[in-house]
Amino acid sequence: MIIRNLLCLILLCLGIGTVVSEAIVKESDLLSRWSFDEGNGTTSVDMTGNGVNANLVGAGWGSGDNAMSRSSLDVSNGNGYARVPAHPNLQARIGFSFMLWFKSNGLAPAYSQILSKRDGTLSPYFLQVEPGGAQIKSMFRFWANYVDNGAFSFNQYQWHFLVSTYDGERYKSYFDGVLSGSILKSDPVYVENGDLGIGGSPDGSNLFKGWIDDARLYKIALNSQDVETAYGSGFGDFGPYVDINVSRASNVSPIPVVLTFRDSSNNLVNVNGLEANESNGTTDISLIRGSITNFIKESNSTYRFDLVPDRNPQRLFLTLNAGAVVDSEGDYSQKNSVIVTYNNKVTRSADLVGWWNFDEANGTLVADQSGGDASAKLIGTASISSSDPKFGTGALLLDGSNSWAEVGSLMAPSKTTRESDLIGWWKFDEVSGTNAMDSVSGLSSAGLLIDANFSPVEKMFGDSSLQLPQSSTGARVRLSPALDLGGTSTVATFSISTWFKNLYPTGSWRTLTRGETNGHHLIISNVTNRVGVFANGNGNWRDSGEFDLQADGFWHQIVVVSNGLTSKFYLDGAYQGDSDRPTGDNILSIGNHSTGGQRFAEYLDDFRVYGVALTDFEVEMLYREAQGAPLDVGENSYSVSVWVKPSIVKPTPEYNFAIG
Repeated sequence: MIIRNLLCLILLCLGIGTVVSEAIVKESDLLSRWSFDEGNGTTSVDMTGNGVNANLVGAGWGSGDNAMSRSSLDVSNGNGYARVPAHPNLQARIGFSFMLWFKSNGLAPAYSQILSKRDGTLSPYFLQVEPGGAQIKSMFRFWANYVDNGAFSFNQYQWHFLVSTYDGERYKSYFDGVLSGSILKSDPVYVENGDLGIGGSPDGSNLFKGWIDDARLYKIALNSQDVETAYGSGFGDFGPYVDINVSRASNVSPIPVVLTFRDSSNNLVNVNGLEANESNGTTDISLIRGSITNFIKESNSTYRFDLVPDRNPQRLFLTLNAGAVVDSEGDYSQKNSVIVTYNNKVTRSADLVGWWNFDEANGTLVADQSGGDASAKLIGTASISSSDPKFGTGALLLDGSNSWAEVGSLMAPSKTTRESDLIGWWKFDEVSGTNAMDSVSGLSSAGLLIDANFSPVEKMFGDSSLQLPQSSTGARVRLSPALDLGGTSTVATFSISTWFKNLYPTGSWRTLTRGETNGHHLIISNVTNRVGVFANGNGNWRDSGEFDLQADGFWHQIVVVSNGLTSKFYLDGAYQGDSDRPTGDNILSIGNHSTGGQRFAEYLDDFRVYGVALTDFEVEMLYREAQGAPLDVGENSYSVSVWVKPSIVKPTPEYNFAIG
């Protein structure tokens, strides 16, 4: 965020309340739900009360490890399934989700149906095992065509969670709580009047072998937070939920907290297993930026403790993790989180995500008084003036032409896209020194800084970024050993991702990475800003023909994907174009040619190399890792308060706020 006027955020206040977690996710939006908790008989009742019951045909009931909650639908012998007679609540629509847990009994038969809605030969939606028995596809029919989000691999004898949604624009599928596929589609949804089969097709064919639990249909498209909650880190959302009673904004330490556990009827419920500290390799309660003291078990349903912030101001992140406790039915508790602000008592402190009072600066940095880490950096001739402040001891002084305060801080991503496929990852968080650690190999000396340094001020994530100074044309990182990309010296399959700021100008080539003998894996022309590759011995300079990269002073993510045939380029998660050549060899140098003279940009951060060709969707996911920080407030959901004293009053005042 860039603030281009005299800015002093208004004082904010204490907020006290109870943060309540939800029982069954979006229960009021259910069309039908079959919990399979009956454990006997031949009928599973629709838990919504709509009477859309499931009839067991040759199927039984699972329990213990073969049930996610209490009991499940047992179709492990391959001779049974459940059928739900046709009903409008089963029909596909715009604003729709289907969800279930499944567990295979060994290698599942090819084309067996875990869930299948069908009238005759056509299905509006179904979940099918692919040939080989180790992958599934979630299919949805739009008028005359089926679409899917790719095949998802699953493990035998292990519970997995599948959710698919359609909101009128995108068909999405989540596997084990993670968004794993998304496709744009706006054609009419196929609607019919057939039955629904659970564990097979409605006519009793294509039978699955295993167990199925808690199948649901929703009249809305669940969002990623809903799915994460329903998955519950693999525990589901069946068990007790927790109320966290705490002052969300406090100027007194320690801060008292009360946890109470309740069932779906809001009654207190007895639980076991809650520990304040790590036990048996797991953590029940997570707290970032503080510590927990005075932990007391008041009863089997109520616990108390205190939070002690590790600094003032501070923003604390308190989480009761999924599965922290278990009730008498064997169901595990749900996750719940709250952010607690510890700072001065001001108006709506609990809702502050940024506060800069400009009373003082540490060099060019002004601390964030909200408790976050989003310091404001003084740019150009901007300074702190003590001559005429509105509040406190200082104010931001701007010249009206080339000065402003820039705020750009994001929390480190909590999830890493395809982490197991990373072959190199330089975070550049060392702050000082001449070595950069590869987080994949753990080698602290995997990257040697040559005429370069770390910048703790200008950074995208973590503690610092890599700076290739304007004063040194040879600045770069030399990898030792060079990172092998596999393949040959000219052809390999890999993906490179990094964040950059301040692209260097034309006049010389701009090289992101260079191999020992071949391959500028991403390079920008010396006379234009056209992006391409330099495929030594395989066509040399091959530009994208359409992707021009411009320097705008902001952080951007750039990705190149070599699939063995072409090199595809992405900016900020979106495809921009491709070169008709792959590259290969290895990576010897980051940010410049291995002999210098081709600096890419002044700043680089979070440099990753994958040993696979990421898909368009995975590149988008990689970009979206950077979202979700407190300052990422979204659209139509924020307020900005500023005190301004202009030196000249124009007929029509201009107070511009640029966000980028």
